[in-house]
Amino acid sequence: MNREFYYWLTVTEKFPEHRCRIPFTFKVRGVSMYPLIRSGIDDVTMVRWLKDSELRPGSIVFFECNQVALGYVLHRIIKRDGDKILTMGDGNLCCDGWTDVDSVIGRVVKINRGRFVFDPDNKAGKLYFALWKRLLPIRRQMLCGIHFCGRMRHCIKGRQQ
Repeated sequence: MNREFYYWLTVTEKFPEHRCRIPFTFKVRGVSMYPLIRSGIDDVTMVRWLKDSELRPGSIVFFECNQVALGYVLHRIIKRDGDKILTMGDGNLCCDGWTDVDSVIGRVVKINRGRFVFDPDNKAGKLYFALWKRLLPIRRQMLCGIHFCGRMRHCIKGRQQ
């Protein structure tokens, strides 16, 4: 992460009463949340979480994870059991494993893709999560189809130019 992230992290730790009012926006890298969040295209806005009730299944969270090289992951909460959460990327086929709630740094409140703004906590966001969760048994085929259509679109655009 960059210097701005560490500055935001420091400020929100020193002033916990203002955590939910100080958003941080960054460009996402990686494909684990595809197709909802696209690497290098989408900006994600997150805030520090204040209440345990904010961390519920369907919430997209940014947390520390020592299983990855960079140490931070942006994934969705699938289940919660007390102080433990089970997370999984929308583009993944298996869960990450149980993580402590204390490792969560922020909760995503907005996804920006150009003029399109998506709120994962509104009705459309909750519907997307419910549908995507139910499609887990055929997610591999769906992701292959989405990737194939994306490659075909790029090929067609390349021929038109």
